[in-house]
Amino acid sequence: MPEIVDADTHIIEPPEMWAHLDESLYSRRPVVVKVPNDTLYGNTNAMWLIDGQIFPRPGGKGGFRIATPSAQERQQLRTDVPLGSRELTDPAVRVSDMDRDDVDFQIVYPTLFLIYVTADPVLEAGLARAYNKFLGEACAATNGRIRWVAVLPFGSIDASIEEMHLAKEAGASGLFFMGMAGERSLADPYLFPIYEEASKLNMPICIHIGSGNPALNDVFDFQLSGVFLSSSSLPIVGFRDLVLNRIPDRFPDLRFGLLEATASWVPHCLYTMRRQFGGDAEGWGPRLFEENRIFIACEVEEDIPYLVNFIGEDHLMMGSDYAHTDPAREAQMTAKMKERTDVPQSTIDKALGSNARLFYGL
Repeated sequence: MPEIVDADTHIIEPPEMWAHLDESLYSRRPVVVKVPNDTLYGNTNAMWLIDGQIFPRPGGKGGFRIATPSAQERQQLRTDVPLGSRELTDPAVRVSDMDRDDVDFQIVYPTLFLIYVTADPVLEAGLARAYNKFLGEACAATNGRIRWVAVLPFGSIDASIEEMHLAKEAGASGLFFMGMAGERSLADPYLFPIYEEASKLNMPICIHIGSGNPALNDVFDFQLSGVFLSSSSLPIVGFRDLVLNRIPDRFPDLRFGLLEATASWVPHCLYTMRRQFGGDAEGWGPRLFEENRIFIACEVEEDIPYLVNFIGEDHLMMGSDYAHTDPAREAQMTAKMKERTDVPQSTIDKALGSNARLFYGL
């Protein structure tokens, strides 16, 4: 069977990461604070304090839950994945887990940056630099088995482009986006210089779920609505904005991927776009993904034969969400896909490996 690429895994950012912050920003570094576990936050009882704000904040309006820092009681209780592997402070342990799970390559996404952390462009640039330096060093110790997607400081185009070049030199395999970049649509011309440079560097745009728009996040009460709209649905918004504004046409060498949003939304989204803007069914199907170089990460239990009718088998990827514990986590991704008898072997091979190799340029 072809080499397996786990297209979406995560790091639980460790305190050691912030040692890479520039000295001028070190006094503003993220620090861990703890609260009793008998509050409404429960055993998510440790947070990063960043410029007077806490991350996560799993309660009330604007609330969200993320799996970092590892000092949370709910993270300390975990026994399924060693802490050194989750934090990438012990990459060798993580590689051992990959061998056990029959995975040849992992692509690592952030956890802290799944939420919009700061509007200060100087601090944002410093945090992105520290993150990328830490990931570059950790991944370099794995002989290419583990790659990462670089975080960018969108508050400054110049700083983002500088960071892209440094991350590329250090081995990054993509650029981390959410369905919005702060207050901006992914179709906003403000982002075009980043897309142009990404094309030159052969670095794909990796659109992951996450609360990328702070104003939208503040609308919803976490206890009532969770993060469905403010996080899980944002990649769908990004997909629609990119396609309908013909952004892939402007950057014909650029690849786009949507991660951890599942793939079952695709038929509905294509139908609504076709209904609004017209055209034949063929144009709102696999041809769209081929012509626009768009890849979608699906999950093991989805109706993959049905989804292939809309996406095609050449643009599906799979990720295990390794290091996280939310419903997207699929501990036996490779084994479970190999067990499926309703999916053609060619589709399985492509979804588990060759499509992701193409998308990430491995």
